[in-house]
Amino acid sequence: MTLLELSGEYRASAAALRERVLLLEHRLRGVDGDGRRLLEGRIRLLRAMGREARDPPFFGRIQADSSVLLIRFPPLQVL
Repeated sequence: MTLLELSGEYRASAAALRERVLLLEHRLRGVDGDGRRLLEGRIRLLRAMGREARDPPFFGRIQADSSVLLIRFPPLQVL
């Protein structure tokens, strides 16, 4: 996978997370009590995941192996 492809996957993940947050925020309007707290918790988690997807630690670890440069990336988070 190239850096360009990986960047595209991170952008797509961030967009999907934003869509999910908007959906849950819309649903939040009609909910109260425990259901509301549950949805608010999910929204907080999804926002944190979105921040991570928009600002990934691309070069978390670079390792030289003879003449080959290996770049290790963090795993993508999938919903």
